Amino acid sequence: MVCVVGVNGRKLNMMIDGFCLVGRIDDARELFISMTKKGCRHDVFSYSIMINGYCKNHKLEEAMSLYREMISVGVMLDAMTYTTMLSGFFQAGMIKHAKEMFSDMRLNNVTPDEYTYNILIDGLCNNGCVIEAMEVLHALKKGKFDLTIKT
Repeated sequence: MVCVVGVNGRKLNMMIDGFCLVGRIDDARELFISMTKKGCRHDVFSYSIMINGYCKNHKLEEAMSLYREMISVGVMLDAMTYTTMLSGFFQAGMIKHAKEMFSDMRLNNVTPDEYTYNILIDGLCNNGCVIEAMEVLHALKKGKFDLTIKT
């Protein structure tokens, strides 16, 4: 994150994350918006923190809005951003959206990691799609993906 001298973007990100963790999403958003006024450009970390905050506070429309903004301003999405959106959709029971997000991830050549697959399998199971979860698990085994006890 690029900021003017005297402003530390990582510290601002930590503060945003802290606000999100205690449910003060409006304060987090206010600080997120003020970052640009302080000379900081939002990067994948600041966007992902806000998206995670929105998802955890059941504000998926706002999370999707930031996701679209990331794309429109050219911020490269990473596995964590996609995984956060996946988790939010599954928690809200929005299975179709979660599956579309996972497809978008693959189409955009972002490699799912162990955490992504854990969220995918867990989300499918928790939303009654156990057979699909088993298919994902079998595909991972065939692909020699290192499975953990959590998976």
